[in-house]
Amino acid sequence: MAYTTIDDPSEYFQTAIWTGNASSRTISFTGNADMQPDMVWSKKRADAAQNHCITDTQRGVANIIFTDNADQESATQLITSMASDGFAINNNALINENTKTYVAWAWKANGGSSTGSAAESGDNPAYNHQANTTSGFSIITYTGTGANGVIPHGIGVAPKMVWSKGRNHGNNWRVGLAGTAIDFTDSIKLNEAETAQDNATYWQDTAPTSTNISVGSNDNINNDGNTSVIYAWAEIQGFSKMGTYTGVGDGGDDGDGQYVWTGFTPAMVFIKRIDGANGNWHIYDSIRSTFNQVDDALQINTNNTEFVTSNKIDFLHNGFRLRGGNEATTNNDGTTYLYAAWAKHPAVTSEGVPATAVAFV
Repeated sequence: MAYTTIDDPSEYFQTAIWTGNASSRTISFTGNADMQPDMVWSKKRADAAQNHCITDTQRGVANIIFTDNADQESATQLITSMASDGFAINNNALINENTKTYVAWAWKANGGSSTGSAAESGDNPAYNHQANTTSGFSIITYTGTGANGVIPHGIGVAPKMVWSKGRNHGNNWRVGLAGTAIDFTDSIKLNEAETAQDNATYWQDTAPTSTNISVGSNDNINNDGNTSVIYAWAEIQGFSKMGTYTGVGDGGDDGDGQYVWTGFTPAMVFIKRIDGANGNWHIYDSIRSTFNQVDDALQINTNNTEFVTSNKIDFLHNGFRLRGGNEATTNNDGTTYLYAAWAKHPAVTSEGVPATAVAFV
């Protein structure tokens, strides 16, 4: 059986960095494949504090939403269009201030075209989604009912990780991660450094199926009459991996820290402590940090600038390793952490042979 169905992950996920010039321009990706994105998550890096901004083709590129606060969607245009291999930006300081540096992580869905929709039916919300069944990614917009219901996602397999956020009402992001310590019986905020919360009104204590995502009566998930967005990701062998690990409290220069198998060389990894304090979401990638140890970090739940962290990790040919010692945010002994990762190269190709390209040596 083939190891992966995606030999070139850059067809579906890429990272870009650039320096602003305050003039409208196109940011082009540098991966092997040309990729027209449908979700672009951008952030000013080292020069000044600034919100994380998400633009997507499902909500419309004239709108942004922030990962680091509970604000409602903002009618602020940063990206003017998605390009065949990147995205066009304007001169807004959130994305293109002169001499300032930026990063964006981007996923491809279905080119802005719907793959399924339906009107409200009983307690089930009205929805519209665009899904990519190959890469296991779906963007879903829906109108809440305030009651237990289900929303089809269109991926064809059960999503592993789901993010939900209100669009026209200020509320906290909610994250569910199937088959882990938090599963969908618990929820965790994307926009805060909190522990997981056990509350059946978020996801009905029900993990997604191959067809539907269950939503409960909680206003953070399913506010009656108001619009929300869901980003849903499935695990795709050799391309994406989500789960939890337990810190071991060791991992200095001897390289004996906790190892997490993914089945690919990571292009991007984020990590979140879920069972205690000091739980900022840390995000790493292979474009901002081009060699091991990977230590250029941003925090998803804050507008803080990029920093060189002691919570270092190594990107390996088939996973990642924690190198920061007994660090509370990534590798505290006995502590549980959530992670999600997307591939730069699969460890084994669809032909069942080891991939020759390795990101870091």
